[in-house]
This record gives sequence, C-alpha cells and structure tokens, in this order.
Amino acid sequence: MKPFVIRQGDHLAKLAYELGFDADEVWNDPNNAALREKRKPNLLHPGDVLQVPDQPKKELRFEPSKKNGYRAKVPTLDVHLVFADEGGPMKDEPYEVRGIDAPAGKTDAAGKLTLKVPVNVRELVLHFTKRNVVHTVQVGDMDPIEEISGVDKRLQHLGFLPPPPNGDSALRRSAAIRAFQASAGLPVTGAIDDDTRSALVTAHGS
Repeated sequence: MKPFVIRQGDHLAKLAYELGFDADEVWNDPNNAALREKRKPNLLHPGDVLQVPDQPKKELRFEPSKKNGYRAKVPTLDVHLVFADEGGPMKDEPYEVRGIDAPAGKTDAAGKLTLKVPVNVRELVLHFTKRNVVHTVQVGDMDPIEEISGVDKRLQHLGFLPPPPNGDSALRRSAAIRAFQASAGLPVTGAIDDDTRSALVTAHGS
C-alpha cells in the first residue's frame, strides 16, 4: 500500500475508478483503520491520507497493425439534492440537467430530486426551466462536519451564511450559527458543539 493525499472533490468511488482498485477492499483495509474511524467514504477532506494499492493499473492489451476496440463503463453514484426558497420546498419544479446525460424531470413534493452521476464528474448544472434559475452543483465538494469548512458549507446551503468572500469571517460565522441554533431550537451560543453539528447534518441531509 502507498499513501494518497485527498484533494478537494475526491471521494472513494471516484478514486477507485481512477486508480483501479476495489473500493470496499481498500476502505476496509487495516491500513485505513484510522481514516475509517473519523471519515465516511463519500465525505473525505483535503489533506486526509488514504492508503491505496501500490501496484499500477492493469494495462490494456492490443495487437499491432490491427483495429483494437475498447469499451469503458463508468460507474455512477446517486446524488440527492433538495431545493427550497422562502416559501418552503420547491415542489414539482421542472428542471433540466447540463453536464451529464440525464433526462429532464421534476422535483418531488419535498423539493427533492435524485441524479445518477458518473463518478468522474466534478460539476453539473441544474436549470429550473419554469423559474429560469440555474444552480451549479459541485459533486464531491462537501466537507466532513467535523471540519469548520464542512460547517460553513452546510450553513451556506441552508441559507444562514453568505458565500465567500462575505462569509469567511469568524463574526459572520458566529452570527450564522446563532441563527441556525435558534431555528433548530438549540441553545443559542454562536459556538459549534456536538448537538449543533448533529442538527446541521440532519437539516442539510448529509
């Protein structure tokens, strides 16, 4: 095994496809026990170290002076998204997807939609056609809740914290945490604790 340093956007399924290893086998390897204790395979953080097989990927065979055909199958993962505005869930909203081969559809009664996204896709765009509103979705971009960046991103998605550069100060973060704690019925302290982290994950859905 050899160390692989996680980059922004990396997750286990993507790395298994790109580096050619079995995801479950690598994740459950004793060499990854420490990482497994603090992370989920789909919520890694830049700077984490994953131990991966040190043998190179299998090379494709080919015959000189002949036509060689190959077919690659890219695995997919389910990406669950929920959209809401000031009036509540954006239910029954028609949408189109750009960046992947996916059919148009509608959100459900809770404003939720699920897309099957190839593991090597980093970004896609959702166009809500009725509203003519566009949202860019960064696949694999969410950070673990244990990291302050994971707290910030969840607060941003839930509408409590303005995105950078206006949302990167400690004062703005504390105000956002206070607002979230009040909305969740938690003691309003402005500080991140285990109950606040747990409530953020529940409200955000991950």
